[in-house]
Amino acid sequence: MVAVQAQGDRLTADVNGAVVSIPDDGTGIIDVVTEDSNRFSIPLPNETSITSAEVMDDGTVVYPSAHGGGVTVLVQTLETDSVRVQTVVEAPTAPAEFSYEFEGELVPAIDQDGTVAIIDTSDSERARILVVDDPWAFDAEGHQVDTHYEVHGQTLVQVIEPDGDAVYPIVADPRWEWRDWGYGATFSRGETRNIADAAGVSSTCGVVGYYAGGAGIACAAIAGYVFAQANIAKSNRQCIIIQVVPSPSVWRVGTAHGCYG
Repeated sequence: MVAVQAQGDRLTADVNGAVVSIPDDGTGIIDVVTEDSNRFSIPLPNETSITSAEVMDDGTVVYPSAHGGGVTVLVQTLETDSVRVQTVVEAPTAPAEFSYEFEGELVPAIDQDGTVAIIDTSDSERARILVVDDPWAFDAEGHQVDTHYEVHGQTLVQVIEPDGDAVYPIVADPRWEWRDWGYGATFSRGETRNIADAAGVSSTCGVVGYYAGGAGIACAAIAGYVFAQANIAKSNRQCIIIQVVPSPSVWRVGTAHGCYG
């Protein structure tokens, strides 16, 4: 855990050259500026009613629930170049879905295996991609609680599904890591249709390479996946983004942001 220091109405932490700035009143957003000047913002969940921050000895920033039986939020800056936002659900009557609403050109996307990324679409040709850790949730006795992510427009929602045997409080945890920023090529709706219309998997990467050479090289490792994602995107009037580094992957982006033509 990394210690925080008060600076005006913010709490800041320095970790491996990055600066993390956390609001002290529970109504703002968490700002991160990395060592190489990448910047992104992490919203606090919408469904909480929390009070001003309290700082624990280990550096954890705690936003207590304003009402008994509600939700407490904990923010931790970790030495692994990441920020953890924990929601502590205190009772069955408390919210069980938590929405992280992104603004500007930051768009959440879910891969077909459930992996989540936050994609910066401000550059129409070269996307920046931040992969989010898989969600987890545990009850007070250490038993795992079902949880998953959903994407609605620019909002990432963590859904917690406790069964009747769950013992409260339940702790849920998305972790946002900036160490492995990826980069990829963005394809317009028209280009995505052309990739989907390629004559099968064997021709897919030829079309990708025509539009973006580097992405064509990445495509070679996951050609079938690219072809499948392009066809799903075509059916839903979406675009695809092919991640080139650190490892090949494919993301589908809706029409409202990061999807043109």
